[in-house]
Amino acid sequence: LTMNKTALTLLQSVESILIPSMLMLYYNNSDTSLSMFGTLTGIVLPFIMFPNTLTGALSTILLPTISAANAVTDQSSISKITNKSITFCIFIGLLSSGLFLTFGRELGEIIFNSIESGTMLLYMAFLCPFIYTSSSLSSIINGLGKATTNLLYSIIAISIRLGFILFAIPVMGLSGYIIGLYISYALLII
Repeated sequence: LTMNKTALTLLQSVESILIPSMLMLYYNNSDTSLSMFGTLTGIVLPFIMFPNTLTGALSTILLPTISAANAVTDQSSISKITNKSITFCIFIGLLSSGLFLTFGRELGEIIFNSIESGTMLLYMAFLCPFIYTSSSLSSIINGLGKATTNLLYSIIAISIRLGFILFAIPVMGLSGYIIGLYISYALLII
């Protein structure tokens, strides 16, 4: 688990370092590039991740619960807990998506006086169910004693995002990154 966290933190750091550089290739202006990166990381992602506090707490509880059920090979409990947690995460995700689709533009404009942040919230609204469910599934996989498998899945997902950062952002701007987020989270959940 420590190796998982270390590897993921390292890869996420690379991701954060590359995004502004690739945005510079797209916008050809460092001020605009840093402004867009700041809007993404300082405004939009905190909004998107805020409901993840609920699903993150669930994920923390899932690991020992699944691990205990796995130790006594109680497949019924594992299945029941997994289904309930996935249902809860999807429910919170869809609720959040609906909130951001309905009020995303207004949230960005009213709270931060930023049209770009409101637009990005709209584009990223449907990420919520994917992000929230992936954290629970990650804990379930770890609880089943498959931390190496979980690390492999996470590295593949981040590698996909890195590919989109390197190849899509210079051509499409932040839209390329957002598409990469959707694809990587969808594949991670599958």
